[in-house]
Parts: sequence; structure tokens; C-alpha cells
Amino acid sequence: MRYLNRFLEVFAKGSSPAQVVENAVKAVRHLRSLGCTDIEFSPEDAGRSDPKFLYRVLAAVIEAGATTLNIPDTTGDSSPPNP
Repeated sequence: MRYLNRFLEVFAKGSSPAQVVENAVKAVRHLRSLGCTDIEFSPEDAGRSDPKFLYRVLAAVIEAGATTLNIPDTTGDSSPPNP
């Protein structure tokens, strides 16, 4: 299974998909515990991610308190080809 993005691949090296979700949730909860109220979660290369896994992670971080989701296509894989 492809991991969500390069950041999460580094963040989760050797982790299962469940551990990746858990770590992302822990990061958001940690920011909430510090008093942050505007937390942006931005999975780099989201356009190349497995959609079901991407949705799973996004749902979990929203539930944990993320307030902004930025879904970038940093490589242009989702862009239509240039004529």
C-alpha cells in the first residue's frame, strides 16, 4: 500500500497504515493540547495517494481537531495533460 505522502512515509517509516493514522491523530491532538485552534493538515502528494487511505487519514485528523485540510497535487499527477 502506498503511504499518504513523503512526509508521512518519513513520519511512519516501518509503520502499518493504522500506525500512520494514529501518529497523524496524535500530532493534531498535541497541537490542540497546546491551545492551537486553527490546525492545517496537508498531506503532500495527496493526488498520488490511495484514495481510501487518504480519506481514512483525513477523517481521523478532522475528528482529532484539524480545522483546515489542504489537498495538494504537488507533482501535477492529477492535472490534465498539456496539449
